[in-house]
Amino acid sequence: MKINRVFLLTIVGIHFISTLVAQEHHNPHEESERETSERLFPAGKIPDRITQSITEDPSTQIALTWRVSDSINSGYAEYLPLSTGSEFRDKIQTRDATLVPVEFEGVTDHYFQVKIGDLQADTKYQVRVGGKNHRSEWFHIETAPGSFEPFSFLHFAGVQHDIMEFGPRVYRTAFKNFPDARFMLHSGDIVQARGGDNDWGELLYAGSWMFSEIPVLPAAGNSDHWEMITDTSEHRILYPQWNGVFNLPDNHPPNLENLAYYSDYPGVRVITLYSGLEAVRPERDMYLNKDVKMSAEIFHRQKEWLEKILAENKQPWTVVHLHHPILSARIDRSYKMHKKFIKPILEKYGVDLVLQGHEHLYARGYDKTNKTPFPVYVTSKAGPRSKEIDPSRKWLQKTLAKMQLYQVVHVSPQKLRVEAYNLKGDLVDAFKISTDDQNRKQLIDQPQPER
Repeated sequence: MKINRVFLLTIVGIHFISTLVAQEHHNPHEESERETSERLFPAGKIPDRITQSITEDPSTQIALTWRVSDSINSGYAEYLPLSTGSEFRDKIQTRDATLVPVEFEGVTDHYFQVKIGDLQADTKYQVRVGGKNHRSEWFHIETAPGSFEPFSFLHFAGVQHDIMEFGPRVYRTAFKNFPDARFMLHSGDIVQARGGDNDWGELLYAGSWMFSEIPVLPAAGNSDHWEMITDTSEHRILYPQWNGVFNLPDNHPPNLENLAYYSDYPGVRVITLYSGLEAVRPERDMYLNKDVKMSAEIFHRQKEWLEKILAENKQPWTVVHLHHPILSARIDRSYKMHKKFIKPILEKYGVDLVLQGHEHLYARGYDKTNKTPFPVYVTSKAGPRSKEIDPSRKWLQKTLAKMQLYQVVHVSPQKLRVEAYNLKGDLVDAFKISTDDQNRKQLIDQPQPER
């Protein structure tokens, strides 16, 4: 059979141009299409995805979650003060866990959640989770002091892309360098909207034992919502795994359980906000669950809640974290609801530090039109994806791009020192907020290691 030569050349030409276009627009760190629904991290009888969440009172409480297959319908946690030997069975205490079934793409996993109270402050415990026949290893947990003592915590943001490849090294590097960190903040986009349960498997692989031994405080990002695309719209709903993996304080504003909350770690009140309204577009709705859509009403109730808990705050330091920034460092980016409604509240109540994500870059600064340099805003990235910075933004003091970063925040009665590190261990940015005898605060740029 003869093939028309003009037709053949046309087909070859179209294929060649399409390939060039695809190559020009392809970025390995952009959100990828779903390649397969095959579960690479299936649940089994042995507990996995063990996670410790922050509690309302970290001095006396711990909160844990874990996952098993749906063939297991009961579970519990065992705990006791840390023993140096192995003869301690008569000292073990048990706390029953609550079953939380999580159905995703036709597969149901059983997550278990437990909160253990009445613990001693500043005490190390050993814990294991599971059931009668299958339990985890013993791991170690330390409660917060009963009063303010100097401590440090870690901050990560946007680990979401190529998690298995790039995530473990940022967590491991941070903990090797700061093994005494007392908790870790995640400012959203911990997985991909176009990912699936495999992303959660990669995330919990990346965090490994660290997530079980160190409390986490996650803020949900837009990509922590499962993406559902139709011909005319794109809707996102909070991954059901979120409410399986995290077991967060029950002090939330209306409709934002497990999404907005606060915790008082002696010396600092850490407030987590849900920023999903900034992700809503004419063609996209954001759902908190299958029945509740993010709305301006929910946003304003959170705003009222934020003002209330800031007005009541008695901690000497205040840190807020969220996914979408208050002030943007990106070209053509603006978060109007945050800037109009949230920023004035943060300034009114003297919030010291705001930690943010979403923009896939590092930026630090403050609103230079204000009388004071507070809050200080820090936007960071822990994953491989990078975006361009708009250098014309007047609030910026320091910017960095195209590197994986994490921050450590050192908290003491007289100062709050924030350090940003790359994965070589280089200190790439640092500043401190110090107080004097009259509790007047000063922002000091401090790029060199503190002696």
